Amino acid sequence: MSATQAPSTAIPRRVIGAVVATSIMSFCGVIVETAMNITFPALMSHFGIVTSSLQWMTTLYLLVVVSITPLSETAVEFNIQYPNHVVQTRESRAPRASIPNKQAK
Repeated sequence: MSATQAPSTAIPRRVIGAVVATSIMSFCGVIVETAMNITFPALMSHFGIVTSSLQWMTTLYLLVVVSITPLSETAVEFNIQYPNHVVQTRESRAPRASIPNKQAK
């Protein structure tokens, strides 16, 4: 790079994709929470509970969601291995054995 050339300040496509994905997920979270709060009267009549109980259940739901997010990142960071029947990667897939035709004898 010569002294007259400015360094490239282009934002990588992966960063832009990550920002867009995060924005979409945040928007979906707001929509879900709004929908849940709008259904309070229906939920209270269906389950026969008071507003304070339903608000605590909503708070617990949010705590679970907030707790799972960093835990999933930690699982990815420490490369937690799942059994092959849950998640199969290209390396862990074994070739399928051919099933013999029982009718042909």
